[in-house]
Amino acid sequence: MQLLLPRALKSHLFIDFLSSAEEMRDCDLIEVDFKHLMLITPGPLAALTAIVNGWVQQGKTVHFNNLHVCPISGYLQRMDFLKMCGLHLDEKFERRDSKGRFVPVQKVDHPVDKLGDEMAECLAPGGSEHGHAMADLWDFAWYVMTETGNNVRQHSLGTGYATAQVTLADSMVKLAIADNGKGILKTFQDAELEWSFDMSDEEAIVKALQPRVSSKFGPNNEGVGLTLVSNFIQLTGGWLGVLSGTGLASVKKGGSIQSLTLPHGAKYTGTLIAIAVGKENIGEYAKLLIDAKIKAGLLEKNMHRALFE
Repeated sequence: MQLLLPRALKSHLFIDFLSSAEEMRDCDLIEVDFKHLMLITPGPLAALTAIVNGWVQQGKTVHFNNLHVCPISGYLQRMDFLKMCGLHLDEKFERRDSKGRFVPVQKVDHPVDKLGDEMAECLAPGGSEHGHAMADLWDFAWYVMTETGNNVRQHSLGTGYATAQVTLADSMVKLAIADNGKGILKTFQDAELEWSFDMSDEEAIVKALQPRVSSKFGPNNEGVGLTLVSNFIQLTGGWLGVLSGTGLASVKKGGSIQSLTLPHGAKYTGTLIAIAVGKENIGEYAKLLIDAKIKAGLLEKNMHRALFE
């Protein structure tokens, strides 16, 4: 069965794509047609990588058609999307250092601290050095990737893929991590959390954004990682999207959480976390972390003054 990709895969257009992708559920042969694709953002890129590999893991045969006429075939190669999907083509371009510009799609199959180092160093070269001009962006990227990477490694039981990009036109930092695992709701239910049994995917995502909510128990799991990531986004005026199953939630500046159940039979098997924030809005990371913890109720407000005076 043929799956024709649209001209653009981003935000609501990706939801429309998921409706078409869900129709492939019972197909043994899936032919993905790239001839119209002209734009794909990091979130859909990571998710499409997870979807294709999920199909292959299920024993389906997946063919990529019309890559030779796809306007962004070179971009897909540079971002290692094709490589991560098992397709190795001759490259008709010279690869240059991507540091400070983008992070090609990476499989989340190694320690998350190392993944965080690699992603942060690519987005903020040299930022691991104390006092470096890129230090705050480096720390921000490292925290986001390690926290979301931990969720993939500990909870999803699927394969995860991560990517990131700094867009030059508007200096936006975009990070994404997607897996083809069991999703947030099933994770809660498998942990036998009674309050989750009557939940929808949409409700489960909103619950996951609250502090001290986790399917893992123990002294090293406070259930605050995704909450702090969400608070970072609110404090920096950015955007966070979490897609899982039939649910979608987005967090914007001011703290409002908008959620919905996907229309038209759309469904994402696994979880996608996508983030966009203005590079210039990522200020002093240490202060940002304290403010995020205060916002989550993990620290008293007077702690801010004690730490920074």
